[in-house]
Amino acid sequence: MISDLRAVVETQAATIEELRRQVGRNSSNSGKPPSSDPVFDKQAKGRDRSLRQVGKRRPGKQPGEDSATMNLVDDPDETIVCAPSSCSGCGDDLADAVVTGQQRRQVTEAQAPPPPVVTEYLVQAKECGGCGATSVGRPPAHVSGRAQFGPDTHALAVNLLVGHHIPVKRSTLLLAQMAGIVASAGWAASVRGKAASLVAGGGYLDAVRDLLRTSPALHADETPARTAGKLAYVHVACTRYLTWV
Repeated sequence: MISDLRAVVETQAATIEELRRQVGRNSSNSGKPPSSDPVFDKQAKGRDRSLRQVGKRRPGKQPGEDSATMNLVDDPDETIVCAPSSCSGCGDDLADAVVTGQQRRQVTEAQAPPPPVVTEYLVQAKECGGCGATSVGRPPAHVSGRAQFGPDTHALAVNLLVGHHIPVKRSTLLLAQMAGIVASAGWAASVRGKAASLVAGGGYLDAVRDLLRTSPALHADETPARTAGKLAYVHVACTRYLTWV
């Protein structure tokens, strides 16, 4: 009986050890991909998964990087002369004194958004005097309804929503504050689908994919995301100038 129990214990111990080994497997100690790791598990086998070293680079601009100094413009919209009115030594009037030197200083200031430009299209119908048939004029393709925003307004909204990842409601506020466009959150949410259809239908994605395939060096990465209540992964392949998400 003791021999039989010893055999059972040894079998169970081996099974437990194998199960522990399988549970402890991750992308750092096996061939499993990073996408199989737990999303919120920042530690892998007692060490930080990140290989980034702390304290090697100081914050801010790094040595050798190009500067981004703001330059003066040659044709300012307004020039204000700041001349001394009286002598700082004796107090004499300097209105007619000769200018011996001057320094240019400029301030670039934002302006309030101009009112939107509204263009009206009069779609007319005319009756032929010869045969009596009625013909209707054709407006541009983007003029499909009674009132709508134009292509440039759609592009600006897509740039805020997709290009800069700004939430829908905040994008409508920025459109109003910076462009004078008063739009609803529903319209702002709809432009993403319109843009995606235009990009997909125009062959742009296929062109980017073909260019990435010919790149001598390609960066690929993934990151977890939540969508529709489930875990998903966003994959990216990119170069310095091209990105496929």
